[in-house]
Amino acid sequence: MRTFDQTHITFLIVTIAFYGITMFAISKMPRWAQNIMFGIGALICFGGLFFRYAMDFKFTLDFDFKTFAIQMMQVCNFNAILVLLMLVPKFELARQYSIFFSLAAACTYMLSLPSNFASHNWYDVTILNSWLNHTFAIGLPLWMFAAGRLKPDKKYIWSVTLCVIAYFTVAYGCIEWLHSTGALAQNVSFSFIHDPGKIPFLVWFYKLIPMPYFYLFPLIPIMFGYFWVLAWFCRNRKAQPFAKKR
Repeated sequence: MRTFDQTHITFLIVTIAFYGITMFAISKMPRWAQNIMFGIGALICFGGLFFRYAMDFKFTLDFDFKTFAIQMMQVCNFNAILVLLMLVPKFELARQYSIFFSLAAACTYMLSLPSNFASHNWYDVTILNSWLNHTFAIGLPLWMFAAGRLKPDKKYIWSVTLCVIAYFTVAYGCIEWLHSTGALAQNVSFSFIHDPGKIPFLVWFYKLIPMPYFYLFPLIPIMFGYFWVLAWFCRNRKAQPFAKKR
């Protein structure tokens, strides 16, 4: 009998191999080819989120902007915007936010997928779409790093930390508003801002502070320390200006 563990391990092995192969390949590509790969990765990630939450897996022209807007607020889908902003040459903060925080957050999700995934086959659209979204949200900053176009920069640590706090606050406010208007059921949020989602270390913090949103605040000094360690570890790596042309 197929188990969630088998599916999960298979996806992790495939994903790690995918990152290794693509990072090596992109490090050998000329700059113009790297740009094409970045664009493809961003569009795939955004496209997966767009179809998943706006069209409820239905790949048709029956699109509702109201539904899309509500779903984007209720789910932690900032990556849908972020992956596109990463391609803007002057928007270094978006790339730093991604490599410091979004990459780690997406990795956490992939390492601890929801238990209800056990009811799906690995090839079901629910599983594949979730894998696709998170894989490319992680992959894009990794590709930029491998290409020498991005490195964690310590001068952005405070800015990224403040952006993370702002993100937590806005996401929580949107979810509470959706709950108050009846647009979203109280027991459904699809956001770790409101519910730890059975992610082990988030569950521990929720037990420590059993309050939505506020239980995440002890993570802030931990994240800040992680940002410093990451920047220190990559301190000797040189990164080309993103807007520079060969």
